[in-house]
Amino acid sequence: MNKEINIGKIIFSITAIAMAIFHLYTGYFGMLPPLLQRSYYFLFVFIVGFFLYPKNNKTTFYVKFLNFILTILGLSALLYQIINHDVILRRPAMPTMLQIIWGTILILLIFELGRRTSGLVLPIITFLIILYTLFGHLLPIGFAHAGVDYDYLVYYLYNSYEGIFGVPIGVTAKYIYLFMLFGAFLIITGAADVVFQLSQLLVGKAKDAPAKIAVIGSAFFGSVSGSATANVMATGSITIPLMIKMGYSKDYAAAIESTASTGGVIMPPIMGSVAFIMAEFTGVPYLTIAFKAIIPALLYYTALFLMVHIQGVKLRLKGKLKDIDLFEGNNSIASKKETTFFQLFKNKGHLLLGLFVLVYLLLVFRLSPNLCAFWGIIVTLIAPFLRKNTRLSLKQIIEGCEKGLDMAVSITPPLAMAGMITGMAVTTGLVTKITSMLTALGGSSILMLLILGMIAAIILGTGVTDSVAYILTSLFLVPSLVKSGVPLIPANFFVLYFATVSYITPPVALAVYAAVSIANSNLMRTGIQAVKLGISGFLIPYLIIYKPEILLEGEIGLAVWSIFTSLIAVTLISFVFESWILQKIYLIEKVALIISIALLFYKNFFLNIMGILITAIVLIIHIKKHKGGKENLSDTKYMKSIENPY
Repeated sequence: MNKEINIGKIIFSITAIAMAIFHLYTGYFGMLPPLLQRSYYFLFVFIVGFFLYPKNNKTTFYVKFLNFILTILGLSALLYQIINHDVILRRPAMPTMLQIIWGTILILLIFELGRRTSGLVLPIITFLIILYTLFGHLLPIGFAHAGVDYDYLVYYLYNSYEGIFGVPIGVTAKYIYLFMLFGAFLIITGAADVVFQLSQLLVGKAKDAPAKIAVIGSAFFGSVSGSATANVMATGSITIPLMIKMGYSKDYAAAIESTASTGGVIMPPIMGSVAFIMAEFTGVPYLTIAFKAIIPALLYYTALFLMVHIQGVKLRLKGKLKDIDLFEGNNSIASKKETTFFQLFKNKGHLLLGLFVLVYLLLVFRLSPNLCAFWGIIVTLIAPFLRKNTRLSLKQIIEGCEKGLDMAVSITPPLAMAGMITGMAVTTGLVTKITSMLTALGGSSILMLLILGMIAAIILGTGVTDSVAYILTSLFLVPSLVKSGVPLIPANFFVLYFATVSYITPPVALAVYAAVSIANSNLMRTGIQAVKLGISGFLIPYLIIYKPEILLEGEIGLAVWSIFTSLIAVTLISFVFESWILQKIYLIEKVALIISIALLFYKNFFLNIMGILITAIVLIIHIKKHKGGKENLSDTKYMKSIENPY
């Protein structure tokens, strides 16, 4: 048994190293022809995919043999594609029998691997779209299309740039894998630990420090990793036990981490894989996408930080927060050797050189993302050798490659199916039909169309990654929004945000699942609390539509005003949902603040001023009551509500 396990580990390690070398080589010297680059990427995934995600946890001979057969079939289908690449390109839309056979096999294998990695939701949707593509011509007029025969469908999905090897896999093979590898090496080298220590030093010795560290650390880490669930597992394994130890409930601790980690997907400079896909879909450079994402992401984290701070105030009033030493214990965030910014950067600052190089090349030299990732990885691997106590071993470097391959296997099948859905929806005219239907349902009201799109994005995001949810929703919603007069980039950001918050939206909330596994908390209660903490993520997309200047577009003066009023709006959202400013706020104050929020959402100077005036009046009255001691904070009924906010 041990011998078999070791052989499997050796194959996995060799595959991970080979995949890293291949993509670093093509990232620097230039990509292969698109179909070849994508086929080689998929080849590495199929070598280990079925063994990384077996049919069940049993290691019987039958299971191993089945996985071996599936692996051989997948590799054969891809090798046929690679070997016959030139012939396939010279015979467009003229598939041979072998192409049909291997194409059918590969499609079925992607379904199975997708089921193992991401569940049944996406395979079922993809299968239904295939049925529609093959038999849609039999449907009544209005839903029918011209018809697609089986041979052409398989060729289209297997041998073109519009199916399995479409934009999602193309962007992954070109950019996303390299950035996942970069994030993996940041973890292996200890650069991620430096980020945690930096977060701890930023919040100081506040009693609610672990909760605030969860917010700041997840923003930093998530901006690099681009994965909400990976962010939860990496940061939450430290912050969640500390929060619980301090006195936070298990549900609240898990909710903070899952909400903060979800925001990392929309946090520049790197964001998630979805940013690269958006750049490809819109034709807008990735750097421009990241630049425009800055203010909305900061608004999201401002609201979350305020809500966490207010909750900390409530718990302190009840004496529920315990003093713990963040520099000691198994779950310590920092070390006694680095208790100041100077000490931290002196001892470990060099570990962040790779991140600085990547950002510098992106912002100053404006190199292509793959080149920036290449140099970021190289510097990240070299930097630890600048000091003796941080040098990497060969084993650690291999572990970094393995983390990169593991992440690639988990996202590839869903992205391949998303590419298949996109290709079939365009070919059959389904995009046009659904766009017309959404436009008709929305009527002349952009708000109604936005609400329909929000619901669709959250539903489509159930149980799938943000990138897949974005692809599916943008496919149908963005054309409707653009047709109704919404600019292309704000429309895509609207979809991006709702695809992202699906990570914390019950009943299937992937980031919440990850946090619950660490905290051992209640899934539904944690999910509801996460939605409350992440409420700004549900409202900021509307701000983006009604005030696109927060994407740093248009006149400077108007952009500054829009950012200012939006900041006030998300601050008020935090006050309203926590029912607290300096003390508890009551219904009449809530109503006034909600009216202010609504007025601040509009792109109208007069209405914005009215919202600010109402806010000022509420705050003045609230502050006077607080100073005058008119609010009895020791009220038993109220203090019980603070003690158990769930």
